[in-house]
Amino acid sequence: MATPDAHPPTRDIPLSPSQRWRAYWVCVAVAAITILDLSKVNVALPSIEAALGSSSTELQLIVSGYVLTFGLALVPAGRIGDQRSRRALFITGLSVFTVTSLVCALAPTTTVLMIGRLAQGIGAGIQMPQVLGMIQQLFHGKERGRAFGLFGAAVGIATAFGPTLGGLLIAIGGPTDGWRGIFWMNVPLCLIAIGLAVWVLPSTRERSRRRLELDPTGVLLFGGSVLALLWPFLFTTGSPDDNPQRWWLLVVFVLLAAAFVWWERRYDRSGKSPLIPFSLFRLSSYRNGTLLATAQFAALPALFLLTTLYLQLGLGLAPVFAGLVTVGFALSSAFASWIGGNLVGRIGRPLVVWGV
Repeated sequence: MATPDAHPPTRDIPLSPSQRWRAYWVCVAVAAITILDLSKVNVALPSIEAALGSSSTELQLIVSGYVLTFGLALVPAGRIGDQRSRRALFITGLSVFTVTSLVCALAPTTTVLMIGRLAQGIGAGIQMPQVLGMIQQLFHGKERGRAFGLFGAAVGIATAFGPTLGGLLIAIGGPTDGWRGIFWMNVPLCLIAIGLAVWVLPSTRERSRRRLELDPTGVLLFGGSVLALLWPFLFTTGSPDDNPQRWWLLVVFVLLAAAFVWWERRYDRSGKSPLIPFSLFRLSSYRNGTLLATAQFAALPALFLLTTLYLQLGLGLAPVFAGLVTVGFALSSAFASWIGGNLVGRIGRPLVVWGV
C-alpha cells in the first residue's frame, strides 16, 4: 500500500449545483472538440491528398497518428492529474491542442501536418482524463449517472456530426484549402474554452510537498507496448510500400506487455503506486466495463472513417453529403445516451446488456 502522503487525498469540491454544472459543461465542451477533431478530419482526407499530394501512408498517419499519441498520453496524464491538479493539466492540454491546431491549419506540407497532428494528439491525451476525473469528482450517486449520460450524448454527437461539419467547412472553403478550416475552427473555440476553464474550473488538489511519483519505468514500458501494437496497423495501407516485416513488432508488443505487467506488480508490492493498479481488474464491474468500452471504441472510429471514404471515393459524393449520412446516428445515439444516463441508476447492469 502506498503511504497517504504519497498521493494527496482528493478533496470534495465545495461547489453549489450551478457551479458544478458550469464546470461540467466546460469540460464536456472541450471533450467534444477533442473527439470532433478525430471524426471531422476523416472527410477531409481526399482534399488533403489533392492539395498536398499526400500518400496513402501519410494520410493514414494524419488520422491514426492522432489516436496513437492520444492513447500514449492518456494514462500518464491521468496519473499526474490525480496526484497534482486536474485543472492545471486540463488547461495545459487544451493550450497544446490550440497551438497545434494552428500548426495544422497553416501546414505547408504533409510532413508538417503529420507532426502537428501527432502533437495535437498529445494535447488531447493530456486533457481528456482530466475531464473524466473532474466529472467523477464533481458528482455522486444518481447525479453522476446523469452527468455521464449527458457526456456520452455529447461525445456521440461530436463523433457523428464531425464528418458533416468537416464536409460543410470544405464546401465553404473550397476543395483546395477548405480542409484548413477544420483546424482553424479549433483556435477560437479553444481560446474561449481556456478562458472559461480558468474562470469556472475548481482546484481539485491540495498543495503537496511530496515529489511527483510517476513510475517512469512503467510509463516507458506502457508507451513501448502501445507503440509496438499499433505501429504495424498504422502502416497497413494497401500500398506497394507495405513492408510485411512490420508484423514482427507484435512479438515485441507481447514481450513488452508481459514486462509491463511484471513490473507493475513488482512496483505495487514494493509499497509504491503503480501506473496501472491491476488489482482493479479483480472488480468484475470495472473489468467488464473496460472490455465493453474497448470493443466499442475500437470499432466506432473505423466505422466512420471507412464510411466517409467509401461515400466520397467509391460513390463520388461531395464531402458535405458524405458527412450528412452520419446525422441519424448522431441524433439517435445522443438521445439514447441521455435516456440511459437517467435510467442506469434505477436499472443498473441490465441496461448495459440491452444496449450491447
